[in-house]
Amino acid sequence: MTENWDRLTERGVDMLFQPGTHDYVAFDILWGAQNHPQLPVYYEPSGGHSQTPHVATAKDEQNKDAFLWHHFFGGEPLLQPPKSNYKISRDKLSVSVSFNQGPQPKSGRIWWIYDRAPAGSAPFLHEQIPADQWMDMERDAKTGAWTATIPLKDGFSQIDFFSNHGREVNGYKQYISSPYTQVKR
Repeated sequence: MTENWDRLTERGVDMLFQPGTHDYVAFDILWGAQNHPQLPVYYEPSGGHSQTPHVATAKDEQNKDAFLWHHFFGGEPLLQPPKSNYKISRDKLSVSVSFNQGPQPKSGRIWWIYDRAPAGSAPFLHEQIPADQWMDMERDAKTGAWTATIPLKDGFSQIDFFSNHGREVNGYKQYISSPYTQVKR
């Protein structure tokens, strides 16, 4: 897949994958992020077929419009897939997301869910990201990275997280996600 993606981008092919995090046709988002982090993705938190998106999901998302405008008419470039890093120390998870190339986002927001069921299972699809498990990220003025510190609850065995970052592109609100990440304790 990576080889095919490289050939497509060399030919100038644009792509944006936009699954919900709870979509029964895109239950392999963790596998995709682990194996193809270079693909541009926007995860709709708790979204998917027959799902109600998370309360903190961007209401002004215009990815399709921004993508189509860029693809057919050029103009400003779209946000490129970021890289994320994390560190666990005692009772907190520190996350850093950076955009090394291309335009820089104007906002960042992170979501997380503890002990998510295995991919493709009924609980994986139906147990939503809790309403209080999100926060706005801060931009580090020195490094340009977006950062967040998530307080860890007692007794968890894994935490899944991803962030969404946005900016206005060619008059449309575009959002892109960091790779969906699962951290085992």
